[in-house]
Amino acid sequence: MLYVDYSIKKTKWIRCKLEDVEKYRTEEDFFITWQRYCNDVRGEEGEIYGNIPFDFDHDTDINIAKKDCQRVYQLIVDKNAARPENIRIYFSGSKGFHLEIDYTAFMDRPVFDLHLIYKEYYKSIERVIKPERGKSTMDSKIYSSRRMWRYPNTRHSSTGLYCIPLL
Repeated sequence: MLYVDYSIKKTKWIRCKLEDVEKYRTEEDFFITWQRYCNDVRGEEGEIYGNIPFDFDHDTDINIAKKDCQRVYQLIVDKNAARPENIRIYFSGSKGFHLEIDYTAFMDRPVFDLHLIYKEYYKSIERVIKPERGKSTMDSKIYSSRRMWRYPNTRHSSTGLYCIPLL
């Protein structure tokens, strides 16, 4: 059984079964961790699974974030790192996009410190895509041991826009 931590409007974290997330979901500012925990003890990480997340944001031109997202998607597909059906892309509801590679396509067991492994992968991708205008739209802060990740089909309170699946 897998668990996630969720938070409503960036309040305290609450751990629940992954299959129960929809019971707690709110319309606005609902977050979960991208990590999938193997235990039900909040604050204890242990071995985890998790989709490989990428977050692309640009303060003034969302099209720059879109281009970087598209470049990372193409790189991942071209290098056979993941098949297109294992990749999901979302509009974040604000100034960018989320790209996730489904962990079930490549992980057969949970690991410790998954966020550190993913951070190294992120760095290798960023070196290859050479971000436009020398400034990356990729957010490296998402590779922490517990990170908020906007839940799909929920509204961003600052913009009134929804985090929606695109692919």
